[in-house]
Amino acid sequence: MQQNADRSTTLRFLIIAGLSLAMTVPLLFVGSIVWDRQSYYDDARREVSQSWGGRQTLAGPFLVVDELYRCRVRDGDDELQWSDCRARRVFLPTQLDIQGALRHQYRQRAIYEIPVYQSELTFQGMFELPETTDALRLDLDHAEVVFGITHTQALATRPELALAGEHVALEATTGAAWLGSGVRAKASVPQDRKLPFRLAVSAKGSDTLALSPIGDDTHIELRATWPHPSFSGRYLPQEYDITSDGFAAVWSVHALSRELPSHWRATEQGIAFGGAKVTLHEPVTDYRLVDRGVKYGVLFISLTFLALLCFELGSGMRFHYVQYGVTGAGLSLFYLAALSLSEHLPFVAAYTVATLLITGLIGWYIHAITRRTRASLLIAAIIAALYSTLYVLLTLEDYALLAGTFVLLAGLAALMYATRRLHQPPGTQPGV
Repeated sequence: MQQNADRSTTLRFLIIAGLSLAMTVPLLFVGSIVWDRQSYYDDARREVSQSWGGRQTLAGPFLVVDELYRCRVRDGDDELQWSDCRARRVFLPTQLDIQGALRHQYRQRAIYEIPVYQSELTFQGMFELPETTDALRLDLDHAEVVFGITHTQALATRPELALAGEHVALEATTGAAWLGSGVRAKASVPQDRKLPFRLAVSAKGSDTLALSPIGDDTHIELRATWPHPSFSGRYLPQEYDITSDGFAAVWSVHALSRELPSHWRATEQGIAFGGAKVTLHEPVTDYRLVDRGVKYGVLFISLTFLALLCFELGSGMRFHYVQYGVTGAGLSLFYLAALSLSEHLPFVAAYTVATLLITGLIGWYIHAITRRTRASLLIAAIIAALYSTLYVLLTLEDYALLAGTFVLLAGLAALMYATRRLHQPPGTQPGV
């Protein structure tokens, strides 16, 4: 008789374990819905970026001067002859100070709010040209300042450039294949070959702003209202301060670490700029949180089934396998409820409402089965505690694995306690 009871209990554990694994099917469907909604959100971000402004890289300013040099060209008789040729030589500023402010805002697209930014930047510094030599012959009458902007259509206002204290007109092109899109202006180089400049730029963008520390000595100070920056690129800030109201960061870069010479002859080959980069990082979107919760789905459904099994062992009642399946389906719908509500409510509120709905529904279902108020309240309290724990796991990015491991250990301890007296050897007493 004891052996039959043991077999029945073992079989019951195996079937319920199989039911737990079977719950991966509805969870997979919920997961596919989460990814669909995430893709809609990503599409909305791309559409906003195209119209507002995408990832901005601001490079410059550069001073470009005509260079005269001797070259050999073919004449009318197809013979090589020495002649004066022209090229463009690019000079970097000896000093560059960048002061910037970044203000984020949101743009509505369908039901989605997309974060974007508007930047106010000032580039100030000095160009100092070397003296003309036989090896470096410059035509100072043909000089211009060029400035690279990835998305010129996202310029909020017309940039203002002052050279040697005088405002100059800008054109909407760089005319430089090595730089790409941007603006340029004709420049008059003083006799002392020192050209101070000041450039004010107001540029819109989204996701990322990259600045190029191209000066012999470059100092960058950037302030922003976004509280979750992600610094990347070739140069990380030497100092930064992040608060709930935004961040402030400082970069200092010298000529020996910038990868570029002080001047070079321009070519058709493009040059990569943007060494100091900051991204308006979204820590975790609501879709990512729900997706992460779905990945814990089988674990929390199994823990709920374990709670029902422990109740069975303690009360002598038996739930039907169909009732386990219905309970598992309800727990799977929790993630769909949290997802749909999070598109219209803050995630905390959406998660709380979804938890109350599922907890109340399953608590009522258990009461309808057992006709025991205490039993239904106990199961509902266990489910509420489980999903409160899940919320902690979702919000603790750095400690999610550690917290999840302790949840598993707690579930194992509960299982050990519930099954400690499933079988007693003949001639022994419980607790001996």
